[in-house]
Amino acid sequence: MTEAVGPPIAPAAIRAPSPGRRVLAVFFALAGAAAAMLIALRDPALGGYPVCPFHALTGWQCAGCGTLRAFHQLAHGHLAAALRFNALAVLFLPAAGAVWVNEARVALGRRAWTLDPRLGRWAWLVPAAVLIFFLARNLL
Repeated sequence: MTEAVGPPIAPAAIRAPSPGRRVLAVFFALAGAAAAMLIALRDPALGGYPVCPFHALTGWQCAGCGTLRAFHQLAHGHLAAALRFNALAVLFLPAAGAVWVNEARVALGRRAWTLDPRLGRWAWLVPAAVLIFFLARNLL
């Protein structure tokens, strides 16, 4: 029996990324760095940023209200102040960072991190946490 001769076929998870995906990865990395610098240098509490349309219409704070001020405080090393502005955003930041790093790895042609499939049954906790945070900050 003879074996076929030819280049090995890479698994789908580690195929070379398309040039467009690499360009997007670089764009988002630069945009994220620029946004982080802007938030660190310009205090959102002083104004100049768009207002939350939900808060403007209802007077209630949405789950994202205070995120810019929280990130500004984090950039200056003030964790307690950041948690007071938006605890949910601060607590979700490590997970968002992990997703961003994973996407960058894939864009560079590396294998994506995989999670235990059993974790999927807990995915409902994220929207539930956002809803509970929204209700708690407005009703308590």
